[in-house]
Amino acid sequence: TVVGGGASSGVAKLQCVAGPSSILVTVSSSNSTLANPSVPSVLVPVGAQTASFTVSTAPVTARSSAKITATANGIVKSKYLTVTP
Repeated sequence: TVVGGGASSGVAKLQCVAGPSSILVTVSSSNSTLANPSVPSVLVPVGAQTASFTVSTAPVTARSSAKITATANGIVKSKYLTVTP
């Protein structure tokens, strides 16, 4: 949960460490006007399991949510980000 107009940190986490090459994870939002990832993708380097990104949010007058989705190698995972007034 984040107050609208603020930012939230996100983490793309693989099930195991990346290798033998880096893994590109695309990041998207179901409502980019409400919650917008700072980058369209993050790179998990060889030997690492995570990569961080930021999601900026818009001010709201009512509690709202957007689904933030990360996709890598055909695997799709999503979480809802709640934005409050």
